Amino acid sequence: MPMPFDLTIVTVCRNAAGTIVETLRSVAEQKTSDVEYLVIDGASTDETISKVRSHQEIVDHFTSEPDRGLYHAMNKGAELAKGEYVCYLNADDIYLPNAVNTVLSYIKKFPEVDMFYADWIGVQTGNVVRHRKAELSLGWRYKLCHQAIIVRRDILGKNPFNERYKICADFDAIQEWICRGVITKHIPNALVRFSEDGLSNRAVNRACQESIEIAIRRLGIFNSWRFCLSTVLHWAKMSLINIFSINK
Repeated sequence: MPMPFDLTIVTVCRNAAGTIVETLRSVAEQKTSDVEYLVIDGASTDETISKVRSHQEIVDHFTSEPDRGLYHAMNKGAELAKGEYVCYLNADDIYLPNAVNTVLSYIKKFPEVDMFYADWIGVQTGNVVRHRKAELSLGWRYKLCHQAIIVRRDILGKNPFNERYKICADFDAIQEWICRGVITKHIPNALVRFSEDGLSNRAVNRACQESIEIAIRRLGIFNSWRFCLSTVLHWAKMSLINIFSINK
């Protein structure tokens, strides 16, 4: 039976009143009848809920209740989604102009593809903006972000994200899909803009530990040693930056 939507966009949030309006507006500007939009809130105690309800005309499903964290909320979205494909847009991210239309055109043009991966715009401390080109191979140049991943709903499954991982469960899920041999295609357009000073950089020790564990478990040390080494180098770089920042 065909799915009722071509695409489901899921936003998970908690106490995101300061940023979620911009996210909602970016969806509102591009949402069509082919697109379902879900907002999964983790029982916010600020004005997040009222801000979402003020945009209820674009939200097909909204829930607000306690959860076990980011990936539990993302799993809720996966289970509720009714789109042929699913993607995630965090509550402090925005779609760039024409992003959703680009995704829909690729979905219709390449129906055999299970997972699309696209470029993105990363914003760093000091409002430094960089265009990031997506790279699928697990090596020196591995670069993917889950906000620029669009995956077929039946590949995603009901519980795709392993809640054991607190920072890198999306990386784990993507590696699982790739190991399963899903058909992939690169979209050479930047679709989203998001801050690169997020949780994975604030908790760099745990992020590096989780990503190395996942890479070795999924692919073995022989196939992942370059990625592991680059991750260790990234950890060293971020640790030095944090030390110098504290000492200023």
